[in-house]
Amino acid sequence: MDKPTLELNIKAIFFDLGNVLVSFSHQKMLKKLAKLSKLPEMQIEKLFFLTGIGKAYENGSLTTKQVFELFSKKSPEKLHYPQFVQAACEIFSPIDQTIDLLPKLKEKGLKLFLLSNTSKVHFQFIKENYSFLSLLDGTILSFEEGVSKPNIAIYEKALQRVNLKSCECYFVDDQEDNIFAAKSVGLHCHHFTSPNSLIIELKKINLL
Repeated sequence: MDKPTLELNIKAIFFDLGNVLVSFSHQKMLKKLAKLSKLPEMQIEKLFFLTGIGKAYENGSLTTKQVFELFSKKSPEKLHYPQFVQAACEIFSPIDQTIDLLPKLKEKGLKLFLLSNTSKVHFQFIKENYSFLSLLDGTILSFEEGVSKPNIAIYEKALQRVNLKSCECYFVDDQEDNIFAAKSVGLHCHHFTSPNSLIIELKKINLL
């Protein structure tokens, strides 16, 4: 067994949600919404990701109902709210290898937190469909905090929530800009590319 190459005084790990604990596909969501509304996928993509609606929703400035109403105004088809929510949410699948690490890390005495850019409806779907959230000690979510990664404010809020120094925390995320921002406030970080790469890094610092 490989010996740890670096000893850090890590007390808590912040996990990103999307493409770390669960995979997701915006393309799949666009296809479902296009089928439902008869709007072209490109137009839906522009509406959500280029006009600022998606970011406003992620930061909690818009409710799900408000997003639904904005989308409905553009749709040639009459839309029903439950169908809209279903189409927007059925885009996830678990990354079992990462999820399987959570109980092992808990056994090591580590506190585990979610630090994610997500929307209320997506997080509600995750809560209802995945049990791994029960292993977490808390969540720091963009739609609740009113700010999203890579804004430094959300990392500062996370550190306040756990009442730990940045050097006592480890952050796992698949986006390089989020990692860069986290490092700027002193967090130890891992740029997630696969569960195996994460396992290797956690063993190196004696967290597994």
